Amino acid sequence: MEMKLNGWKAVVAILAVAAFMIFKFNMQTEALQTDGVEAIKAWLQRESVRAVLPDMKKAIQNPSKNEEYLSQTVDDLNISNFEIISVTRRGADERIIVRAEVRYKGDAPSEGMDVRYLRMHYSMVAGWRVEREASKWDYYLASF
Repeated sequence: MEMKLNGWKAVVAILAVAAFMIFKFNMQTEALQTDGVEAIKAWLQRESVRAVLPDMKKAIQNPSKNEEYLSQTVDDLNISNFEIISVTRRGADERIIVRAEVRYKGDAPSEGMDVRYLRMHYSMVAGWRVEREASKWDYYLASF
């Protein structure tokens, strides 16, 4: 079956595709500011837990000496110990790279912020997901 789009049918088809693309982009952008930030927070939380596990294992083996260390580590791993200041994105579809500025609680404002670059994926059904850490170059090249 052959379908020919000419005249007003072609204009309607082009407008429908353009409207869908704009809708999809706006949906991603709005979701990045809410669900995307939550995905980044969860990823940072898992990353910080992974970094502390070897020390926690040693501390658990001798809890009487390391009780204060364990309680401090548990407090440090609390998700409220950092805040995401800003999130910007580049790229589209499978090449979305996000630049997140993160400030950790207890850091002086003069110390600045930690800037993280993350490769993310967006699904209209599942929402945002962090795939892996990316580089500054990935972020700037994502728009090409």
